[in-house]
Amino acid sequence: MKRTTAAVLALALLLAVAFLLHRDLQEQKPPPRPPVRPPVVEAPVSAGPGAPTPSTSAIDAAPDVAAPPASPPALTGSVRGVVRFGGPVPRRKFVRTRADPECEKMHGPQLASDEFVVDPYGNLQWAFVHVKSGIAGPVPPAPTTPVLLDQVACVFTPHVLGIRVGQPLLIVNSDNLLHTVHSLPFENKEFNFGLPKSGMEETKRFGKPEVMIKLKCDVHPWMAAWIGVVDHPYFAITNAVGSFVLRDLPPGNYQIEAWHEKCNPVALPIGVGPGRESLLDFVLDEKKQ
Repeated sequence: MKRTTAAVLALALLLAVAFLLHRDLQEQKPPPRPPVRPPVVEAPVSAGPGAPTPSTSAIDAAPDVAAPPASPPALTGSVRGVVRFGGPVPRRKFVRTRADPECEKMHGPQLASDEFVVDPYGNLQWAFVHVKSGIAGPVPPAPTTPVLLDQVACVFTPHVLGIRVGQPLLIVNSDNLLHTVHSLPFENKEFNFGLPKSGMEETKRFGKPEVMIKLKCDVHPWMAAWIGVVDHPYFAITNAVGSFVLRDLPPGNYQIEAWHEKCNPVALPIGVGPGRESLLDFVLDEKKQ
């Protein structure tokens, strides 16, 4: 009996020692590591076909916000102004058309003349404004597109025009009756030809600058037109309120002239800066005799 009890006690002692040793070993082990998750890579959001792929770097992904490119500075300037008549505003004249019954049918016995057209404020239409001097550099070549001068209802249309040296002048007859085109130049070659039917036309060119050349019809004496021939593109014709604009002038100092068939021409100095519009008004108060 004593032996059995001693054996039981010895076994219990061994189990207690084994338990204590196992606990000590468990306490000496490092704690288990948490499971490592693989990195998550988010798929880029598509911005449509052809869109750039976003960068994985936050810095690279931020788009550069660049300032818009500055507009190139204007290299040319312009001159704007008005041509006025300085004297009392004259009444518009009328001419008789009874010399040709066909013309009289179109207008009646009287036709308003274009030789002196002034609005109630003295603004002068049909003045030719051009750069008289001061062009220092090369100019654009003369256009190959013709300038049109028509004969409509027994009137030259337009009454005043400008053209470059060498540029074609297309002269057309839109009336179904005989008109002639007779030039009266001082520097260029004279021409005189007839256009007897509607739709007939002829092309002419001027070889030298000349301000101004008169054209007339020998059949209808009231029919007249004026042509300013220049070797540069800086010219304009005043409109019904006397205004004009000369565009694309290189910076510099110029003499600008205003010409009208019933007044003595006037030339004024003006400076033109890049990207600027200069103002220049003319007063023509001396009528030609």
